[in-house]
Amino acid sequence: MKKIILLLALTVSFVVFAGEKYSREYLDNQAKQIMAEANELYLLERGAWVGTDMLSEKFPKQVKNLGGYVTYLSDNNTITSVFYTKDPVPMTIAVFTFDIHARLRDAKIDSKERKLTKLENELRLIRESVYKEMKNTSFYQFYSNTSPNIIPIIKNNEKKAYILTGPSLDNILIMGNDFLLTFNDDYTLKNTEAFHNSMVVQNTALPEMKDAVSAVHTHVKGKSEFITPTDLCTLRLYASMLNLESYSVISADYISVWDFKKNTLTISSIEDWKKKYNLK
Repeated sequence: MKKIILLLALTVSFVVFAGEKYSREYLDNQAKQIMAEANELYLLERGAWVGTDMLSEKFPKQVKNLGGYVTYLSDNNTITSVFYTKDPVPMTIAVFTFDIHARLRDAKIDSKERKLTKLENELRLIRESVYKEMKNTSFYQFYSNTSPNIIPIIKNNEKKAYILTGPSLDNILIMGNDFLLTFNDDYTLKNTEAFHNSMVVQNTALPEMKDAVSAVHTHVKGKSEFITPTDLCTLRLYASMLNLESYSVISADYISVWDFKKNTLTISSIEDWKKKYNLK
């Protein structure tokens, strides 16, 4: 019944949707780019989660002097999580290095105090710039039982940071209230991009969620036509509690479908999607 209700709701929405703009090749390339960006965000945020847990377990007394952390990729799969002090010149508390696909007990732990490397300090400064912007401007909305998860990245000499909104309660999925901030070389703000206009909170422990096989949200006109890297990152982070087969994002002209089991993203025009499933 849930499948039928979902399809009926989508069918009604199709009345106002327009036709295809982009070629199949373009859509496939977009899907690859979104997956690559989302994968980097996923690895960095997952690495931060694991590093935080390990810090609390291995160095509980040092947590009170924690000034922050940065996480970065040493290669495609190796994550480095660096936790540093509150001092004016931050020093490392602990550095965890691990393969995201390996056993966590095999992680390398370095508790020898040292200064941050150039990259680590630049990532720290980006993180501090984000906090400053969040404090002094109103672009980010703070909600109860949530916290901002900041993912600073330096790529192709570009300084940027993604902001995801994470729940502080169990069995909660949050989509939206996510942003991309880019910075100049002096860490002043260059641009702020909001991926969504609102935030959707879903309690995954509700009885109806146990039977659901698919879920969906929409992107309004003026926002991304496709699923965003932050959407996909969030879905991957919380996949174990969702128990869904697929998740879709619908815009005016396109539908993006993430397959949890196959780990594949498909972007299609609404017209092609309707033809595939014989919908009018």
